[in-house]
Amino acid sequence: MDYPTSRWNDHDLIKRFSEKDLGDFFISDHIALHTISLKLEEISILDLGCACGKLNSILQQYFTNWSYTGIDLSSEQIEIARSLYPEHTFFCSTIEETNNIVLKRNQLVYCVGVAQHVKGLNWLINIMNDLSSRFIVFDLKLHNKDYSITDLEISNTGVGDNKIHYNIYSRYDVDSILDKYFDDTNIIRIEYKAKPNPRVVLPSNIDFFNTTYIIEKK
Repeated sequence: MDYPTSRWNDHDLIKRFSEKDLGDFFISDHIALHTISLKLEEISILDLGCACGKLNSILQQYFTNWSYTGIDLSSEQIEIARSLYPEHTFFCSTIEETNNIVLKRNQLVYCVGVAQHVKGLNWLINIMNDLSSRFIVFDLKLHNKDYSITDLEISNTGVGDNKIHYNIYSRYDVDSILDKYFDDTNIIRIEYKAKPNPRVVLPSNIDFFNTTYIIEKK
């Protein structure tokens, strides 16, 4: 996949990610980790799109011990992550190449803030499923229509070379994809209203919401 790497190496964005603290995480992050911690006290985590690895800052609230591997395509962000968390493992790589790098399944595959910015969804879910032995957590922008909005020209964020997808999926399309892989009884959905973002270009009259999925594999 042709990733807009200039966007993820943007210095303002890197500064924001590197300074992320507990108050900057969504309530859905906390709900997801709390839900999983009720079943696992120790855990192995693969974080796809890890940025500067700041997920580690909240893991201690929920797990007594964890191993962590972070994957991100921004070399600058990976360098920061390695300096902040030298006890953990980080790779500069695309998600598609992860199967060649991470040679064992992790109990949790965490992929937040990614799916709305890449082209296509089925391939991403397939990779997360392959890499997870127990849990998957990811998020999307959804709306209650029978069509998905994935055209970069009409729904995007950033400008010029930094322009990236801002996908808004039909919840029915997503349910259809997930049905191929998982039993619906093992899927928890956390839905909350999206905050307006002045940097995002959208079709008019689009009412969408954020959804975080917590999937337990059987």
